[in-house]
Amino acid sequence: MTLQRVEVGLVSADEALVEFVAAVFELERLPAVRSGSGVVHRLEVPGTQIKVFLRGGLPPPNRSAPRLRDDASRSSWPGGVPLFPGKPAVSKSTPARFVVA
Repeated sequence: MTLQRVEVGLVSADEALVEFVAAVFELERLPAVRSGSGVVHRLEVPGTQIKVFLRGGLPPPNRSAPRLRDDASRSSWPGGVPLFPGKPAVSKSTPARFVVA
C-alpha cells in the first residue's frame, strides 16, 4: 500500500491557528468554504491538505485569563472510577495543585 494523500482536520476558536499553520508549514491557502455552522480554511501542499474549521457564533477567546490544568491532584473520575489504577488515592486533605499552562 502506498500513501498518496494526507488530510488533517483541526478545529479552532479563532483564525490565529490558520495563520500559524500556514506560516510554519509554508502552505498555500485555498479559498475558504463558508457554511451556516462556520468556516473551513483549507491549506495545502501537493499530497497534503490541512483543513481548519472555525465554528461560527463562538465568543473570542479570553487571552488575559490564565489557562489552568489539573496537575494530577484528582485520583478518580466522578463516581469513584480510578484515573490511575494501582496508584494510591489522593486524600481529601491534600490541597489541589494547579499549574498555569
